[in-house]
Amino acid sequence: MAYIDKCGVEFSCDRKTLVKCPREICGQYVIPSSVTCIGEHAFDGCTKLTAVTIPKSVEIIEKGAFCMCMGLTAIIIPENLKEIGNEAFYGCKNLINVKMGSDIEIIGVRAFDGCSNIKSIVFGNKLQSIGEYAFCGCSQLKSLIIPDSVTSIGEGAFYDCESMESVIIGNNVRSIDNSTFYSCSSLRLINIGIRVARINVSSGAFDKCTSLTNIVVESGNNYFDSRNNCNAIIDTASNTLVFGCKSTIIPNSVTHIGDCAFHGCHGLSSVVIPNSVISIGKSAFAYSPDLISIVIPNSVASIGDYAFMSCSSLSSIDIPNSVKELGKYIAEECTNLQEITISQSAPYAIQLRSELPSSILVRAIEPGILTCYHCGKTKIPTSAQYCPECGNKFI
Repeated sequence: MAYIDKCGVEFSCDRKTLVKCPREICGQYVIPSSVTCIGEHAFDGCTKLTAVTIPKSVEIIEKGAFCMCMGLTAIIIPENLKEIGNEAFYGCKNLINVKMGSDIEIIGVRAFDGCSNIKSIVFGNKLQSIGEYAFCGCSQLKSLIIPDSVTSIGEGAFYDCESMESVIIGNNVRSIDNSTFYSCSSLRLINIGIRVARINVSSGAFDKCTSLTNIVVESGNNYFDSRNNCNAIIDTASNTLVFGCKSTIIPNSVTHIGDCAFHGCHGLSSVVIPNSVISIGKSAFAYSPDLISIVIPNSVASIGDYAFMSCSSLSSIDIPNSVKELGKYIAEECTNLQEITISQSAPYAIQLRSELPSSILVRAIEPGILTCYHCGKTKIPTSAQYCPECGNKFI
């Protein structure tokens, strides 16, 4: 039979598992030292619980154990506790102080999701795994040191931690996954450890990190580097710039600018691309609202789809003769664009799908023949001043 204490809290018959606490419980509760497990949803919705003492006997906090305990302001995770389960403290929006025990090995999926007032977290050196969206929406969290013991950080683990200013990633983390640091809008410094072998930049690993100025890859990483203190992440084997920020200086050893490398890069006003670069990837500079000018060197042979999409301050694009492959919609939603300069012998056509200034969108497909960039109408005589299909003015 279950055991129920004087506060109405239910335990397993051996009193090792705390099964359920009545939601009307108020104030502080001290968990008995016989307990080794705080069960699933044990304190779920106990909104008047203001403090709880967890004894050193507890080894696991199961799923949703303190979910929506909005009266909690502090929690001490004791030594010997090894696992914080999925959604364990989900929605504890008034939780400010969390002291982690040094024996924690696993922090589960969404364990602290929505704990919007946590200001600091110190991880122990036995921690191995941080689950998906574990600290999502912890909007007051200022800085983070992920210890060398951690091997796995889940998707979206620090999603929307908007006050976070610095992150140091330990030397055993293998990958930075989708949306891991998405919308960490105050993040200025990211330091990447020596075993990171995969970074999902195009899936939003650092998307909307609009304040980044310092990017460091630790020397000794066999996959990525930040050579010449360039403030960027470069794939070492392919010399591809994978991710950059507003203070990036592209080294002249880089041959490719990767997909989404500068996607959404606020504060980036100009870019000097060295003549070592032969390709610019898909959406490489898309949604960079402060980009005014970019010089594409004659070494570049291909520019990917959406490369400069929605660069709302960009006034001109000069595409050199060297470009043989041009992606679609490269200048989509560039609302300030006044001029595209392009070779008359270029073996491609620019594709557009929405409104742009009508005075810029023309090129010669072959001698004596024009194509309208605005509507795609081809085989227009060079003597024409306007497109017969859409009325676009030729320049």
